[in-house]
Amino acid sequence: MSDAPGPRDPSGDDALLRRLFDGMLSPDEFDALQARLVSDPDFRARYVHLVDLEAGLYEASSLPDRPEGGSRPSPRGMSPRRFGQAALLIALGSVCAVAAMLLFSLLPATPERPQQAEVPAEESGSPENVADTPLQFRPLKIEDTPPVAVLTYVEDPQQAGIGVGTRLHPGTLTIRQGRVQLDFFTGARVSLEGPAELLIISKDAATLLSGRAAARVPDSARGFVLKTPEAAVVDLGTEFGVTVAEDGATDVEVLEGEVEVSRLGDDGNTLHSLELAEAQRMRVDATGIVPAPNEGGAGFPAFAELSTTPLPVTPAYVDAIRQSGPVIYWRFEEEVDGQVPNEMSPLWPAGITRGDADPDSLQVRRGFASFHRSASSRYVAPSESLAGFNDGPFTIEMWIRPAEMNYMTCLSIVPEGDDGENHITVIEVANRTHLFHEPGSLRFLHRFPPSKSWEAGTNLFAGGTCIPGQWQHVVAVKGDGVLELYSNGRLKRSVALELTDEPDPYQLYLGQLRMRGSERQFIGAIDEFALYDRALTAGEVEAHYRLIDGAAGGE
Repeated sequence: MSDAPGPRDPSGDDALLRRLFDGMLSPDEFDALQARLVSDPDFRARYVHLVDLEAGLYEASSLPDRPEGGSRPSPRGMSPRRFGQAALLIALGSVCAVAAMLLFSLLPATPERPQQAEVPAEESGSPENVADTPLQFRPLKIEDTPPVAVLTYVEDPQQAGIGVGTRLHPGTLTIRQGRVQLDFFTGARVSLEGPAELLIISKDAATLLSGRAAARVPDSARGFVLKTPEAAVVDLGTEFGVTVAEDGATDVEVLEGEVEVSRLGDDGNTLHSLELAEAQRMRVDATGIVPAPNEGGAGFPAFAELSTTPLPVTPAYVDAIRQSGPVIYWRFEEEVDGQVPNEMSPLWPAGITRGDADPDSLQVRRGFASFHRSASSRYVAPSESLAGFNDGPFTIEMWIRPAEMNYMTCLSIVPEGDDGENHITVIEVANRTHLFHEPGSLRFLHRFPPSKSWEAGTNLFAGGTCIPGQWQHVVAVKGDGVLELYSNGRLKRSVALELTDEPDPYQLYLGQLRMRGSERQFIGAIDEFALYDRALTAGEVEAHYRLIDGAAGGE
């Protein structure tokens, strides 16, 4: 296994754990390792770190669908024997979820509070008042662990240093009052109502130590695990609520879909389990899994509605865009006869395509385009193809407001007559992909000739920039021998390379990856879209952003 930088290992623990992953431990060694995982918090933290790396490498190497653009990394040191061991680990589906469940099985039935690193005063409040703050977060002492979730709603925003947009690493989130909501980078959403305590394990798993929580899990996060002292709840595509009483008893109610509930023994292993369907409510305690009092979901926290406020566009912003000379400028003020006008000329108005069976899947109202999840195609596209799109520099500029944390395509550009199989340019919210990047990143992919090959093209990532419910300024530039990606007025990534100019016509789509189907649909809002046949300068990009100052920082 090629290990990322992490805690030093003077004791040789990493070699021991790698032998575990390779299936090379003797029964006596395995028993000793299991006992140490239960008793040694530092060793347990190192185990979590290496399991996450091992699972990520296996996932990146074994998924059958090749990615759109970029090359798949080669996992050095991954032997056939290790692949066989990993195959056993994924027998229940998601690699990361199973890795988390393996960890859960080695923890005591009543979880020991993890050893936690001290966080700076600006993150948790000063020592004098930290006990009185309504919201606290203590990360686990694991070095170089990437964030796994982001706060998307905080009922009481007065807690200094933590609020909407705070990216959370593995650790313990404590709320004494009010309600918070966090989006995991797999797409799972958890609402937590105080007083409550949530141990965040990974992007696929968490433990509710006390209090009440509700989880909404889309298909992209199927297999998300929410554990409690008495039980483990594995999502099977659903929305569910969980309550942990003071004595550790767990109530589980399925609000939509179904879950698998396991009752855990004193050793942390499953004693027995069952599947619950919609509207079923069960209690898990020391006696078993029994029917729970029917409270009809009243005992679980509601999910917060993320902001739907329009982008506060100023007249100065509109004037600045027009003076910058785009060939297309769609403001989405209103839809007339299925179109939105191009503010720059009669050419290339935006055509609105949606299925008759799902008219609400794409709406133009309140001054922006709103995209909702749909089983059928829905997108915005110019009425005619773009002649000469790649015949020299270009700039794509827009404002986006994701409604969730998921793998979503904001824009795709394909050759004229292509249904969307071969892309020249893609802009996405890159969440759970085959590529290596920080979760919740913007992705700008450009390649010529257009292709669907995972080996083709160059990817630019703006790490950690997408926050559900917040407007964000996005600018992608193809210049003379350079690709650039900007977020909220700042240059995030620049790559110098040889680029091809050619006059072929192309088609542009907003809202999903391909013209047909529903793959990687963007869920959220898009506004103030502009396409230029030149490269905007860094000064122009920053000036445009500043004219709607504060809009991307939350509402």
